[in-house]
Amino acid sequence: MVSSADFSQRNYACADMVRIDCESASELAILLEIWEGGGVVQTSFPIAAGSPIAIAVEKTQVTAEVTKCEPDHDFGYLIDIDVTAPTKWFPEAYVPAWHSPEIESALTVGDFVCRSPGYPPVARQAQAWQPQ
Repeated sequence: MVSSADFSQRNYACADMVRIDCESASELAILLEIWEGGGVVQTSFPIAAGSPIAIAVEKTQVTAEVTKCEPDHDFGYLIDIDVTAPTKWFPEAYVPAWHSPEIESALTVGDFVCRSPGYPPVARQAQAWQPQ
């Protein structure tokens, strides 16, 4: 999908909503981290290691196997998954929108500055960071 980017063997933060379907339940979950062939999903219920699941995100649906499930200290459970058909996963069939080269190149450090009253709007142009 994104031929100019090299995503091999790297983990990326994601924060996309996905639908998780397994034998015991179905719900919307958060895809917290993604890499070629896998990811970490946060759910409200545990799913045992070795369990098959289906994941739907955007127009992509894949099957995966749970490799680890552990309680999250803040909410629910963190589920590590291995996707059974990586060619239908990241980065060939699904790339989070903000990982596209167009969006990454348009973002600057200023895009993440607090926008509270009294702060001027941040210009959306590439700027080198300068220590003060």
